[in-house]
Amino acid sequence: QSSDESSSNKFQPPRRQDTQSMPASAPHTAPISHLLHLADKDKYATLGKDSTLRLWHCGSLQHTRTVSLPEAGWVTDAIYVPSVKRIAIASAHSKLTLYDAASFKLQHSWRLQSVAQSICSLEQGGQAEWPDCLLLGDQAGFLHILEWSALASGRLAARLELQLHTGWVERLEYLRDLGGLMSCSADGTLQLADLSRGDCTVRNRLTNPSDKPISCFAWCPAHAMVATCGVERHIHWWSPSIARPVVTLYGHAAAVTQVTLDEGNHQLISRSVDQFVRVWDVRTHRCIQVIEPSKGQGAAV
Repeated sequence: QSSDESSSNKFQPPRRQDTQSMPASAPHTAPISHLLHLADKDKYATLGKDSTLRLWHCGSLQHTRTVSLPEAGWVTDAIYVPSVKRIAIASAHSKLTLYDAASFKLQHSWRLQSVAQSICSLEQGGQAEWPDCLLLGDQAGFLHILEWSALASGRLAARLELQLHTGWVERLEYLRDLGGLMSCSADGTLQLADLSRGDCTVRNRLTNPSDKPISCFAWCPAHAMVATCGVERHIHWWSPSIARPVVTLYGHAAAVTQVTLDEGNHQLISRSVDQFVRVWDVRTHRCIQVIEPSKGQGAAV
C-alpha cells in the first residue's frame, strides 16, 4: 500500500483489518522468478521455479488459476505482449516458448542457439521501418530481432542478428520517447541503439566506472535520466549523453539487483539481495524510506 503524506509518497504495510480479510493464496512451491502485469485482463501472472504460472486478480490479489508450464523450464525472462495476446518465455534450456494469453495453452516452442537472457517487444508505431517484433538478447551478447508474424505461424526466422555487447545482455527495453533500444550487459556497459533503416546502430555507450556488470536499468523520461545497478551496493544515476554518472546513490548494505521508477512521485525504488528496499527522491538524490524484509523472508532471487 502507498499513501500521500505531506506531498511525500510513503509505502506502508497492510492494515491489520486488511490482512484479516485478505483471501487465502495459492503459493508457488518454489521461488517466484518473474511477475507480469496483464493490464488488459486486470491480472498479475507470477512465474515460479516450480514450472507453473499463477494468475492473480489485480485488485484483491485473489488467486484465480494455476497453469503448468512444462516447456518453460528455468525461466530467464518473460513478457506479456498485449497487441498479439501472447506470453513469451525464454528459459535456461535455450528455449523460447509462446503461450496464448487467453487459453494459456502452448502455441510454439523453439530451441535457440544460445540462452536468451532478456526479452522485449517492438510494436508498430515505434519505428516505421519495423513491423511488430520480438527482441532477444542472449548470453553471447547478440541481439535477435524476430517478426511476430513469422512466430505466429511457427517460424523462427530472424530479421536481424548482430552482436550488441561482449557479455550477457541482461536487459532490453525499447524507449519510445528516445526512439531507441536501451540495453545493459555483464560487460559493464549500458547502450542506447537506433533501430532505423532496418539496422541497429549504437548511439550512446556508458561504461560502469568499476567495469563490473550492469544487470538492470530504469529510464526516467521526466528527468531524461537513467538509473543502473549490478553486483555493487550502490546505484548510478546517468544522463545518456554524459560518460560518467551524474550522481551515485549509496545506502544499501548488499548488491542492488533491481531498480524501478515511480515517476508520478519522482521516486526511484531499489531492492538488494538482502531483501531491503530503499525509496529515493530523484530530485534530491536522497533516500526517503527504507523498507525492511518481513521476518523469515528468504533471499531475493
